[in-house]
Amino acid sequence: MECNSTKIRKQENTKKPWKVSLAILYYPEGTERFNSISKDNLKKFIGDIYEEMLPEFTVYSLIKRSKELVIQEHQIFEYGSDKIGDEYGAKNKGCFKDCIQDFF
Repeated sequence: MECNSTKIRKQENTKKPWKVSLAILYYPEGTERFNSISKDNLKKFIGDIYEEMLPEFTVYSLIKRSKELVIQEHQIFEYGSDKIGDEYGAKNKGCFKDCIQDFF
């Protein structure tokens, strides 16, 4: 497993990030587990992450799956920093566009 993160700051406030991007890469050990989960259950998993992070953060998640690798990506925003983003996140329970992508 490997984890990468990036903090994004606004010009007017360089002390505190307004967005954090996090990617978790699962190698053979984790791929089998994620690949055995249905798309509906993965969307529920994404919804659970979204709900857990409220009210401080809005989280968008994306899971990309192949036989060799699973990548779990999260975009974490301070709640209230983007009203439209907060509303979209609430409507879709943290699932941004096609949030489960299979490459089998």
